[in-house]
Amino acid sequence: MGFKSLFPLILLASSSLYAEIYKWTDDNGTVHFSDKSAPGAIKFDLNESKVVSSPKVSLENTSIDTPKVLKKKIEYKQIYFIEPKANETIRDAEGCFSVKIGLEPYLKNGDEIQLLVDGSPYEQIISSNNFTIKGLARGLHTLIARVINNKGVVVKSSHTIQVYMMPPKIGMVHKVN
Repeated sequence: MGFKSLFPLILLASSSLYAEIYKWTDDNGTVHFSDKSAPGAIKFDLNESKVVSSPKVSLENTSIDTPKVLKKKIEYKQIYFIEPKANETIRDAEGCFSVKIGLEPYLKNGDEIQLLVDGSPYEQIISSNNFTIKGLARGLHTLIARVINNKGVVVKSSHTIQVYMMPPKIGMVHKVN
C-alpha cells in the first residue's frame, strides 16, 4: 500500500482528531481554547457545517451618495517668538539679526507668515518661520508676527515684543548668525 492510498486515511484521521475544540476560562479570567478538555470546558463541534446566506438587497430606487469629506478648518493655537526674546538687546554694527517664529500647529499649506517691524510689514510675506532682519537702526523696535491665509486674511497674530538694537561693545566679538 503506497503513500497515495494512505493519504485519504491520514486526512480522515486528522480531521476527526481536530474536530473538537474546548473553551474554558481559568481562575485568572484568561480564556483558553484547546483540543483537550479541561474542567468546566465547553465543547465546540467543528464537524457541523453552518451555512449562512446574506440577505438579498435591492438597489433599485436607491441613490448612493459618495461620502462628503469635510475640510477641517485649521485654527492656529498660538504664534510666538522663539528668537529674539522680548526686551532682548541685540548688538550688531549692521543692524542684523535672526527672527524665529513658533507656530502651533505647523504652518498650513498656502498660509504664510508676515513680520511687522515697528508696525510696518518687513519685506515680503514668506512661507517659512525664519526671517533675517538687516539694516535695522539703533534703538527700540517692536515686532509682531502674524499668519496670513491664502485669501490674504490675518488669521492669527503674536503678542508684540520689543527689542533693542545697539552697536557692539568695544572688544566684542561679532556673532555670525
